[in-house]
Amino acid sequence: MPPVKSFQIKSLPFYLACFATTGLFAANLVYVLFYLFPGWDSAWYHLPHALKLVGILKFEYAEGSSYLYKIIAHPPLAHFIQGLFVKITGLIQAANWINPLALAGLFFFLHYAYRKSINLWATAVFMAAIPMISMHSSSGFIDMWVGCWSCAAAICLERLIGTKNHKWLY
Repeated sequence: MPPVKSFQIKSLPFYLACFATTGLFAANLVYVLFYLFPGWDSAWYHLPHALKLVGILKFEYAEGSSYLYKIIAHPPLAHFIQGLFVKITGLIQAANWINPLALAGLFFFLHYAYRKSINLWATAVFMAAIPMISMHSSSGFIDMWVGCWSCAAAICLERLIGTKNHKWLY
């Protein structure tokens, strides 16, 4: 398989769009530090389950309730990390920090897996321009966490199958 060519754009409008998008996305991430996203999902089952996993809240689920089935369907690692952030910092807003962490992890993984063949700056700008990514990056939903690590797993599988050189693994 031939190496992937690096994506290069060198124009003033592109750089202006990059700075504007990056600035808005950075403001969104700073917003995460001080504000708890009041969404129904976060308040009713993501946050209580995250706090239960680390021992902050003590309650039992009613057997056969639809709430129990929603919790079983979600990956427990994301909720555990949310609860751990709250327990360590003492701030309920820290539950929202899981999504910026997932984005940072995905960018680190992209850099590690593709080295010089991908322009991370352009990738970050294109991802920040997607409204759902901007919305989820400041919420307590675990959808972005799951999506970022699913994307990393798909990239890993593509690299494993598509290349004969597996030095990127170690």
